[in-house]
Amino acid sequence: MLIFVSGCSVLVPPSDTILPSNTPSVSTSTFLLALSPTFTIEPLPVAPGVIWLVNQADHTLLCYDAQTLAQITSLPVKGEIPAIIQGDFGVWAIDDINQQVFQIDSQTHQIAQSISLSGYIPYSLAASDQGIWVGVQPEATPSPNYSGAPSGGGLLLVDPDSGSIRSMIELKAPVKDVEFYGGWIWAVASGNGFSSLYLIDPKTMTPYQPEQGATWYDQTSIAVNADGVWLINSMTPHTLVHLDMQKDWAQTQIPLEGMKGNVYEIAASENNVWVISDKGEVARIDAGSKEIVAVFPVSSREADLFATKDMVWVVSAWDAMIYAVSPVQNKVMVIVTTGNRKPTPTRTPTVTPYPTESPMPPCTAAYNTRLKVGARAIVESEAALPNRIRAEPGLGGKVMGFIQQYETVLIIGGPVCRDDWVWWKVRSEQSYIVGWTAEGDEETYWLQPLE
Repeated sequence: MLIFVSGCSVLVPPSDTILPSNTPSVSTSTFLLALSPTFTIEPLPVAPGVIWLVNQADHTLLCYDAQTLAQITSLPVKGEIPAIIQGDFGVWAIDDINQQVFQIDSQTHQIAQSISLSGYIPYSLAASDQGIWVGVQPEATPSPNYSGAPSGGGLLLVDPDSGSIRSMIELKAPVKDVEFYGGWIWAVASGNGFSSLYLIDPKTMTPYQPEQGATWYDQTSIAVNADGVWLINSMTPHTLVHLDMQKDWAQTQIPLEGMKGNVYEIAASENNVWVISDKGEVARIDAGSKEIVAVFPVSSREADLFATKDMVWVVSAWDAMIYAVSPVQNKVMVIVTTGNRKPTPTRTPTVTPYPTESPMPPCTAAYNTRLKVGARAIVESEAALPNRIRAEPGLGGKVMGFIQQYETVLIIGGPVCRDDWVWWKVRSEQSYIVGWTAEGDEETYWLQPLE
């Protein structure tokens, strides 16, 4: 858990011909510098501030400079810290072992105060002008006829000045996810196989539920920005859901094509939504177009992520690494170690395989396709121009970027026959851009299969 303050080739009609531009990519040199024990990097393009995160293997709470990723301090902690937040209200974290929340002094970087939550199991954190909000579940009352924790729960409002619990909002289930945005508290209460979405007016302490999308099966996580509420659900781990508050909570289902594994965590910034899978892949979704822009294979397993306007921070307990991903440059900027790795579990994770074949629909193109979903391909080099990547198959699809000659791609969707060309949905293995590109025309192939 972490927190941060502060295309087709040249053989196309002239009207569709665009010369190569600088395609985003992963910087190998930056990787090597970052992995050096005494590395020096140029300041990252973020506002001055700090990053707080937890190394679960070492049981330490770590503070880093956001621009240089130089470590500032290390605090020992007991057990795991399920949530940590930071802002104008300070730095706050949950200590689930001792059932408390604690505040870290922003100047000394030491624990300033601890507030007991006796009788409650804490899960999530948010902050507003009214105070610190803690998603909780009542602790089980020992009984010979009952074991386990009760299914009730809600939100505690903690006064950061006095250290007292001001009030409790009962939401009938443990609050596993909570955010503050747009003057509202957004909470997800999960229990008994269901998740319920609530909006809470922090002034009146009154909870509301949207007209649509209020109840979901199993576990749900949310992120909120100006474009609406973004939601992932464990029953459909390959789909992102958008709830439009301005249109009677209308729902849009966004398939997370091209991602390996199951999505389990979500974050949002001003223009982007980010999700991460249990295979360590991070997808960037443009909040306006609701399209996947890129997929980054960052970590080896599941990791935590936090998004700001300028950067996305991924922290992996399994790799013991911080990954800084730039949405502007569309690449992983730097990697820094955080200490010891968390032991790899012995269980065998569930693998979500790619389909091995895709049926070829009728097409009037003069060539036969040589590709299939799950295969890899390389951009033909003889044309000396890149392939366009489009938001939709066809010459009318918006150009999102390019895949350069010699660049390799993974085929993740298709084929679609349009404008007498065969189109495939691909993910670049260098720049990670995702979109549709044509395999070729009647004269040549622009994508060559890789065996």
